[in-house]
Amino acid sequence: MRTLIASAAMMMASMASASTLTLPTGFYAMEVNGAPAQQQGRTLELGEGKQVVTLRYINPYISHPESNDFYTSKPQYLVFNAGTGEMQLVLDERRQFDPYAADLKFHIQANGRKVAMKRYSGHSAIAAALAD
Repeated sequence: MRTLIASAAMMMASMASASTLTLPTGFYAMEVNGAPAQQQGRTLELGEGKQVVTLRYINPYISHPESNDFYTSKPQYLVFNAGTGEMQLVLDERRQFDPYAADLKFHIQANGRKVAMKRYSGHSAIAAALAD
């Protein structure tokens, strides 16, 4: 009985200390810390501390010129520290974005401030993992 109560208390405490990351239209989480992402609508549940979020961007505004497909980014690996509370992923300069000439620009913010993050994609993610 005590074990059950202690487990329930720990679970409630971890839920209270968890943070969320809200994704804008077009962003889809694939993994969080190597596990399949638990995304509810536009909100992604995170724990506290260092997070590695793998996501993709499927641009709902720019379709591929040779077909009916939409532009899809390579997987993006975001590494950042999550505290408690709500965070948002913000896409910068959506209307000026050219998927064939420029890099997708976005940042994470919490309480109106940018959150420090490192971003990797493709071979840069592998190089960073091997460097640690």
